[in-house]
Amino acid sequence: FRGMMEFPVIVLSRAAQIRASIWKRNGPGMSDMVLNYSEPPFCRNLQDADIFLVQLALVCMATLVEDEEDEMENEGLSLFSGAGTARLVNLLVHRFGVFSFLGFEMAPSTDLDRYIGEIRSGMYPAEIKPTVDKDGDNSSLSSTPAMPWTYTPARDSSHEMFLLGELLHLFITLISELPPPPAEDESQHAIEARRRLMREVIHRLASGPKTHSEMNEVSHILSNRDTDVLCELGKKINPDDASGAALEEALNEVGTRKCKSGAPDEWELKESAWSEYDPNFQHISTRAHQHASESRPKQKADAACLPYAPRPLPCHNLFNRLRRDLTADSTLLACVYRVLHVHCHRPSVVLKDYPGRSMYEADASETVLARAIHLLTLGVYAWDGDVPTG
Repeated sequence: FRGMMEFPVIVLSRAAQIRASIWKRNGPGMSDMVLNYSEPPFCRNLQDADIFLVQLALVCMATLVEDEEDEMENEGLSLFSGAGTARLVNLLVHRFGVFSFLGFEMAPSTDLDRYIGEIRSGMYPAEIKPTVDKDGDNSSLSSTPAMPWTYTPARDSSHEMFLLGELLHLFITLISELPPPPAEDESQHAIEARRRLMREVIHRLASGPKTHSEMNEVSHILSNRDTDVLCELGKKINPDDASGAALEEALNEVGTRKCKSGAPDEWELKESAWSEYDPNFQHISTRAHQHASESRPKQKADAACLPYAPRPLPCHNLFNRLRRDLTADSTLLACVYRVLHVHCHRPSVVLKDYPGRSMYEADASETVLARAIHLLTLGVYAWDGDVPTG
């Protein structure tokens, strides 16, 4: 399962590097491929599938470790059941190339021989470490694999800050977007499918007014099974337009129709529906989220304070443990702490050899800070009350 986890992680990290404009020499075609990979309608079969593969591998690793743990306890030994989560988090920090940027001084060296051996066996590719000439410039590439605390594809601190934001966004997605629980019957499945449709509609309208034809695109994001169930539900609402009846009902519930003369009517999101808006929802683009943040109603002084992000949808019982495993991981918490410290306590002078100095000297990023707060919010949800761990 370690090898199965590695390949989608490589693809996800390379897509983040392209979004960070690190591979500009490959031309606009590379950026177009990343748009198709990560945005609707193709993301359901591309990026979403890679994220699910990482989640599945992590659950399988945790399950295997727990089985070994039971056997070792019978023999009077102990084993850390969170090793799979720790391995994934450190793998992501390495592949995104932000190890040194986050201020980590050195990666655990207990498995260096095993790491190099697995690279040579072809389990996963190595990052090639550049050689440095006497003037301190990268002169050529050597055949030595880069260790986790040395590799970074970024060439300046702005790229590293962007990659850190992409890494935090991936952590949020791994925690929030988990497989749904199995439905007990068709009626329960219809309720869950309608909830997922409503979520897509809300986030599509959050980025700005949309015509009915633009809203029809949300059907490409839902699974084929959800689409079939919604069509059956639509037959009861409007037999003449079964495929669009469920969407029309969702629009009437969370949106307001604005009639225009000489132009198609548009739908706008109701103010009451903004409480379900997720600022890191993966099925709309970063630019759409920026428009949504500008359009979002201001918090009223006499109203109850809303959390930064809504509670994630219920997930399959076997995957539920990931929300607690990830939000309790020490490396992930160290990343969040460093982001908060850099943005909320910027010292006037940073010592020359201080770990992660480049992050303090880089321009502050409100996006990175917001994603750190989002992760803390998800941690509160994960540890709020008794949650079955599968």
